[in-house]
Amino acid sequence: MAKILEEIMKNDIPQSCYHVKEHGGLKRAVKETQAVLKEYQFVFRSDIKSYYESINFEILMNIIRSYVQHPILLQLLEKACKRTETHGGIFYKVFQKGVFWHQYWGRSP
Repeated sequence: MAKILEEIMKNDIPQSCYHVKEHGGLKRAVKETQAVLKEYQFVFRSDIKSYYESINFEILMNIIRSYVQHPILLQLLEKACKRTETHGGIFYKVFQKGVFWHQYWGRSP
C-alpha cells in the first residue's frame, strides 16, 4: 500500500521532505541548513510532540481519498487505521487516531 500511495502522491510531496526516498535524507537537510545559516542570526529546531500519535484517522482518510479512488485500496487503508492490535496477549482497539499504540495505554509493548 505504501508503494502505491508513494507513486500516486509523488508529484505533491515537496523536495524539502528530506525523509522521503530520493529527497536526500539527513545529509541533504544538513547541507541545505548550513548553506542558509549565514542569512540568519538565530536558528530554531522544533519537533511536534506526539506527532504520529495524534494523527486523526478521519482527517488522514479524507486526504487519502483526494488521491485514491480505488475502493479496495481505500478499504485496506481504512482497515489499517481502524484496527485491533495485540500486545502480550491483550487486545487493543485503535479506532480514532494514533500510529503508535502505546499512546492510548501509556506504555510500550
